[in-house]
Amino acid sequence: MSLTLAALPARAEDDTVERVVAMVEDTPILLSQVQRRAAPYVRQGAPQRDIYNQLVSKLIDERLLSDHAEAQSIRVTTDEIDKALESVAETQDQSVAELLEAVAEATGLSEADYRGELRRTILQYRVLSYEIADLSPDPAVAARQLAEAEQKLMKRLHAEHYVRVHVRFE
Repeated sequence: MSLTLAALPARAEDDTVERVVAMVEDTPILLSQVQRRAAPYVRQGAPQRDIYNQLVSKLIDERLLSDHAEAQSIRVTTDEIDKALESVAETQDQSVAELLEAVAEATGLSEADYRGELRRTILQYRVLSYEIADLSPDPAVAARQLAEAEQKLMKRLHAEHYVRVHVRFE
């Protein structure tokens, strides 16, 4: 027993493992999530405080949207993410490997992080498309419809769910 105690730090409060920056219902949003998502922006010189605060709000919205999608049985498969990755690479006139290398070089995002971004984008589009009765084929009109639908949906989801921000970065 004394060997085990001797191996422990003198004061446990000095060893912060993780910090909860916000809660959405019973799901925590962790400081490490904010830091990981902020890294590409901070590397490019963006003010850390501003980026962290924006990302906390974004992560809250993403959690609300993800929970809403799950409740509506809206999902994004790995195959759909693969197809989106291929489509983006094709529009950039690159192979998928070249695209992933360029993304990593420009933003520092790993393949897994970039796939996560694609998944969130596809899920968001799908959820918002369900919210709009008649999505216009005109890209400009559709973009406006999606933005309006997102604003209304997020306002409703924030009102319907427990959301608490524990940390504001100063």
